[in-house]
Amino acid sequence: MSSTALFSFCINNKSSLFYIWHSRLGHMLSDRLRMLVRSRHLGNFRIHDISECRGCKLAKMSALPFNKSCFI
Repeated sequence: MSSTALFSFCINNKSSLFYIWHSRLGHMLSDRLRMLVRSRHLGNFRIHDISECRGCKLAKMSALPFNKSCFI
C-alpha cells in the first residue's frame, strides 16, 4: 500500500466527529450519516462536509488493466 493510501485513512485529534463516524461506519454516504446524526443515534454533534474524503476517492478509482500474458 502506498503512503498516500495510508495517509487517507488517518484520523487525528483535529478530525470532526462526523468524519470519525464516517470512517468507523465504513465510509458511509453522507446523506445516511446525516440521518443518523439528526436522529441522535450517534450523539449530538455538527454535520461537516466529507466530499473531500481521500479514502472514498481512492475507493472509486479504477485499477489499471493487467498486462496481456504471452503464455497460452
